[in-house]
Amino acid sequence: MNHLFRQHVVTLLALLVVGATVMAAPVPVPVLKSRVTDLTGTLNAGQCQQLEGVLQQFESTKGSQVVVLIIPSTGEETIEQFGIRVADAWKIGRQGVNDGAILLVAKNDRTLRIEVGRGLERALEVFSKLHVWDTSENNGVLIYLLLADRHVEIVADRGVDKKVGSEGWEPICRHMEHCFAAGGFEKGILEGIQSVSEILVKEYPSLGVSTNELPDEPVILK
Repeated sequence: MNHLFRQHVVTLLALLVVGATVMAAPVPVPVLKSRVTDLTGTLNAGQCQQLEGVLQQFESTKGSQVVVLIIPSTGEETIEQFGIRVADAWKIGRQGVNDGAILLVAKNDRTLRIEVGRGLERALEVFSKLHVWDTSENNGVLIYLLLADRHVEIVADRGVDKKVGSEGWEPICRHMEHCFAAGGFEKGILEGIQSVSEILVKEYPSLGVSTNELPDEPVILK
């Protein structure tokens, strides 16, 4: 009797272990086929197509890649853990620049995460570290240069970005990168600063004596 009971216990434990193993299996990362991947049916075909067009246009003008992934749940992983696996598998962004971004939504978990490439993430980190956002009119602008990659990112605070938008910043970035590619680093930097300054003067004309809220000195990161 005891022997039979032990057999049942061992069998039950084995089933529990197998069941736990199955439950713990990670949610698979879907194959990247388009800029919009919706595994929940939240977006209809027309909405997916419209969003795909917007992201394609953004990539054509800016160069950076942005994709959207909507899944039911990340399972037992946090959205951060799942996001890292997606980023490793999909490798969004230009090679050597790492400026891609993944908008990840876990619908049933009610969680959202934006997984950004190291290049863009670094620019945002510097923007925050230097307190570029800390101005009375929210009009701080960071020109972030990756000279080794000849890449430029402009990160603007929400006040001035509403007035200018990517259509205003992107030509400046591309012009600077064009100068860098031709070996004109000083030319690209000076003309980029001049272009940004002209925008700020236009959008925020001087009203008399004002205080410079941010330092003007360039910051070199190692």
